[in-house]
Amino acid sequence: MTLKSKLSTIMTNAWSFFKKGIFKTFSEALKAAWAKWNVVTKLLDGRVSFTFRKANGEIREAIGTTNGQLFDYAATGNNYRKELPDVIPYFDLEKDSWRAFRIERLMSF
Repeated sequence: MTLKSKLSTIMTNAWSFFKKGIFKTFSEALKAAWAKWNVVTKLLDGRVSFTFRKANGEIREAIGTTNGQLFDYAATGNNYRKELPDVIPYFDLEKDSWRAFRIERLMSF
């Protein structure tokens, strides 16, 4: 991926976060867009440990990936799911299942 397309993706995500009202300032939205870029890139490369806050307030420490070589998963259904810019899907290596979390709930990785 070229630098220009990388920056375009990051700015598009930041603008989306800001327009949705997820973050109050564009600066916060831009920081979150960079965090999403970093997490998604690392998930594609291999195993990533990260922490996020669940919807019920519980803190969740997870180890996940999106690298298909690191897990076996037999897909069921039609595999159609609308991609949301503020949601990060990952395969949870501990639970052996697909999970997702919202970017505003990411605490560390």
